[in-house]
Amino acid sequence: MNCARVTLLPAGIELVSIAIAACWLMIEPAVAEPASAGVLCSRPNAATADRAAKRIGSGSSGLFLGARYNACNLGRGCLNARRLLLVVLAFCASLGLAVQAEPRLDASPDQAIPPRPAQVPAETPVADVVLASAAPAQLSQEAAWPLRAGEPLRLVYPLAIQAEEVDPYGWRYSDSRQAWRMHAGQDLVAPEGTPVLAMIPGHVVLVEELDGYGLTVVLDHGRGWQTLYAHLLSASVQPGDFLPAASPMGQVGQSGRASGPHLHVELRRRDGDRMLALDPTPLIDQATRLLPQAPPPLQQAQGLPFPSP
Repeated sequence: MNCARVTLLPAGIELVSIAIAACWLMIEPAVAEPASAGVLCSRPNAATADRAAKRIGSGSSGLFLGARYNACNLGRGCLNARRLLLVVLAFCASLGLAVQAEPRLDASPDQAIPPRPAQVPAETPVADVVLASAAPAQLSQEAAWPLRAGEPLRLVYPLAIQAEEVDPYGWRYSDSRQAWRMHAGQDLVAPEGTPVLAMIPGHVVLVEELDGYGLTVVLDHGRGWQTLYAHLLSASVQPGDFLPAASPMGQVGQSGRASGPHLHVELRRRDGDRMLALDPTPLIDQATRLLPQAPPPLQQAQGLPFPSP
């Protein structure tokens, strides 16, 4: 909706102008002769004044006439004063009222934000932060856990404790860009220093500070699959290391553009020349449900020391 916005500049000028005008209008009837008299505030001659003085004591009409002549004597030159006042009022009004018309949206904050997109895509194109993908050799059954041949992908929960709060994969409104953007991973809020664990076995291919992500570790799991762990406080691995699932790699922090301590994780898959981030919510939810039945490697990771909440 387009509308014109009217801005009032200093209110004090307008208030003073209104007060002056009100006072003048209150006294104006007393200092002005009726239109039928043909003259305003004329000075009475001696005979007229004498007749008025004699009538002062003759009743209410005499009192009124005497008072009116008195007011006229006191208001000599009132016509010129009134004209001057009108000029001053016009000048003050021109200074005090600035009209600024501009097309704009409704000022309501709720209506200013565009509606959230109805569909959440299962895959989101992301920047490929690792140019050369590692291809790990065939893994032993122990090293491959929790992967199982012929079964759907499974993940290990990426923290040694369950997150206090979760910010899911999906649309997120950006105030700086005034637009909805895809949050391509999942944020797991946990105390700073909480151990971060590998979700599936893989080779470390990146340990680096990235814009926005802060200190980041990327694992490559072969066949185009990667996992990314961001906003770390510290990293205990280096490129080339092989990490079995549930191996510690660093600690939760708030490096990069993070408002508080949390782990940002992404599940990535290479598709030709593109890198896609997949919605990890179903797999992380499954890993959360399996926490009470943690296998030995994860039990060992859960026994690592970390700060209390």
